[in-house]
Amino acid sequence: MKETQDIVMELEDEGFVAAGRTIPFPAQPSTTLVPLPQSLAELAKNGLVRTMTVYGRSLEEIGIFDGDKLVCKKAFHKKEVGPNTICVVYIPTTGEVVAKRVKFQENMLVLRSCHGEVPDMYVKPDDVEIRGVVIGLWRSPDNLGRFDRGYDEDIPY
Repeated sequence: MKETQDIVMELEDEGFVAAGRTIPFPAQPSTTLVPLPQSLAELAKNGLVRTMTVYGRSLEEIGIFDGDKLVCKKAFHKKEVGPNTICVVYIPTTGEVVAKRVKFQENMLVLRSCHGEVPDMYVKPDDVEIRGVVIGLWRSPDNLGRFDRGYDEDIPY
């Protein structure tokens, strides 16, 4: 079997995605170098793979932390959205862009939190827009050079 190597591509960052916190400021345009499988290269060249920066703590229980960059595929099929898929969802009534697990349930869409303190949201499918499916995570080190965000920041190292 032939191995395919990832290619490093410069992806446009679409700004912040709320994860339990309201975004207080607009994002400045930026890009991030991200390794991608070659199968996504054409989508990325066409601007259909981008990053978004997590703002908040509602995804920490699944290992996604404030400041992480989500790699999102903007061209996807509804079949790609399963109960454990993290999606970027736009809510027009509030203007929010949030990262949540999405579950289709009868005539409702459940936007599931991944943090026990943040309640799930129940919306009609026509009232929101799924803007992307999260396909990867890019993490930069914190100001002390640590990549692991699963620590208590009050404990000095």
